[in-house]
Amino acid sequence: MKKRIFSSLILASFLIGCGGGGSSGDSTSTSSIKRDKLIIADVFPNTPKVALNGSVKLTPVIINDYTKEITSSSIDNQIVMEWDSANINIATVDANGIVKGKEVGDTVITAIVKRILENNTTEQDFIQIPLKVVNTMGNIAELSLSPTRATIDKKGGVRAFDITAIDNSGVLSSLSQGNVEFDISNPQGNADKIIKTPSTLTSGENKVSIESINDRIGYVFITPVYRDKDDVNLTTTGTPLVVQVSDTPDATPDDKDPAKNLNAGKYLDLEVDEKNGRKELHVVHYDAKDTQLKYSYFNGTWNSENIRPATTEANSGLGAKVALSPFNNNFGKPIVVALENENIELWYKNNSNNWINKRVSHFNIIDYNLTKLYNSNDKFLDVAVDNEKGVIYIAYFSPVTDRIYLTYSSMNLAQDLNFTKDILTIDTANHVQSLSLALNIYNQPRISFSTIRDNTKTDNVNGLFYASRNGDKFNVEKIKGTTGDERGVILKLDKTNRPAIIYYTPSDDIFYVERAREPSGFTWTSSSISFNEPITNITGIDYTFDHYNSPRVIFNSSDKIRYARRLYEKSNEWIVETPEVGSGKFGEFKAIKLDSENRIHMVYTSDEDKWFKYWAEPIFFDYRRYDFDSPMLGIDIVN
Repeated sequence: MKKRIFSSLILASFLIGCGGGGSSGDSTSTSSIKRDKLIIADVFPNTPKVALNGSVKLTPVIINDYTKEITSSSIDNQIVMEWDSANINIATVDANGIVKGKEVGDTVITAIVKRILENNTTEQDFIQIPLKVVNTMGNIAELSLSPTRATIDKKGGVRAFDITAIDNSGVLSSLSQGNVEFDISNPQGNADKIIKTPSTLTSGENKVSIESINDRIGYVFITPVYRDKDDVNLTTTGTPLVVQVSDTPDATPDDKDPAKNLNAGKYLDLEVDEKNGRKELHVVHYDAKDTQLKYSYFNGTWNSENIRPATTEANSGLGAKVALSPFNNNFGKPIVVALENENIELWYKNNSNNWINKRVSHFNIIDYNLTKLYNSNDKFLDVAVDNEKGVIYIAYFSPVTDRIYLTYSSMNLAQDLNFTKDILTIDTANHVQSLSLALNIYNQPRISFSTIRDNTKTDNVNGLFYASRNGDKFNVEKIKGTTGDERGVILKLDKTNRPAIIYYTPSDDIFYVERAREPSGFTWTSSSISFNEPITNITGIDYTFDHYNSPRVIFNSSDKIRYARRLYEKSNEWIVETPEVGSGKFGEFKAIKLDSENRIHMVYTSDEDKWFKYWAEPIFFDYRRYDFDSPMLGIDIVN
């Protein structure tokens, strides 16, 4: 039987001396500050049986007691998880909730959550769960599903998972000597309304398919349980899989009309906004069939609209990017920038939700007589927003002049944008293959770009470059060792204000380049991102930094969408997940954003659906408190 107790503990010694401390049974808060209370709703699996010398990972689920929403990260809540075993001779439990069976018998595991508050007090809640250690006589000691987290669509989504079994000797084992059952549960108690319970595996299969039902969204924990055929009472509980059932975007019925021959989802970009506890998604993409810019919006449900009437120009809408307005008059509303005919143009929504059109470029930037067609360049413009000063920056490349232009605008009281501000330029002396714009912590623009290898030009214009604004000009430096094969360049500045660039090459290598401080000054260090499996046929890439200053990367690899995150403890170790596997149906365009819970949202082109697809990172139960100062070496003044 699980037991829960909530308490408030005083950390300050003078409060303890005044009798302000609480016992484990005290449910009265000593703080007068109004706040949400966090409680442990459950621990999965909640009735585990662990093999002698085997192990299982316990996952606590912490919820907001008022909103009933799952708290998935300790970043803002300062959550500390502690674990305890009533009898460490029977089983031990470490700081990560991993239980190891030491001796056959029974014990109780206590999961304690503590939250450190601003007034120097600590709230805590705990759950106790019974645990049994069994002797499997050399059979299955550990059981797990892969991947450990997954997202499937609520409308009949299906995903296959691999089952891995380890015996007491630590060797991969067959499941043929027993049956594998699946327990589905969640804190809300409605798991069976969200996920169809998988059938018991009786013939040694090592795969199981999980299927959504009833058109409902939510989280479900699926725990594999191994039952020995010779002893039906002998079971081993595996590590639970977390499945998120979500609503995915779809084309409108009108767009689905076969007569339209839809070809949308190109030049994809995404912004995530969080208002009143809800996440709003803003997506811009391009219908190549009708040369039509499209805007898709999610606020509980997906909706789509055309930004402007279709045109006959073959390249109208290319390179589309979306940002959220920093202007007081229409704060948070979408701003879309794209190529329109031969110009860079902008569309923004006013307070009446009407799209307003403005020209950004001061001259026609395209020349159709060029041998290098502009629409073969997938990243020729970018947008960055300064919310503090209410300014939007736009960088774009012109193959007519072989220059990158940076322009910016604020908004007047009449909700009008004016791009007549001073324009800064970078003479590239070569065609730009991709460019990326970012602002540092002082809201100064930085641009990274790569040029296309041209053997008729000198090496100093072939490669990857980084440009930092210095007054009315840019200081441009070439990254040593680059040759002009750098594609899909993405520039970000990390939490310490250091610039970092990710790109890929035709040889299917992904490189991570960051600027570091050395005794002699600043230098660029480059490393190839290595994975545990071959990565081939890369098309398109995007990345961001998470709250712990670790990069998160998405890219295509053959028929798979890949998601890689670097472990914050080890800079050279990456974990790769595969959110979706298809049949060569994913295009080159994709975008990624991080939310306040340290979770990734991504959109990517689906060539099969002629639309885009959306994937939200399932909850990552990151109930650990981090010291933000330890991995960061201060703010770089020169960057």
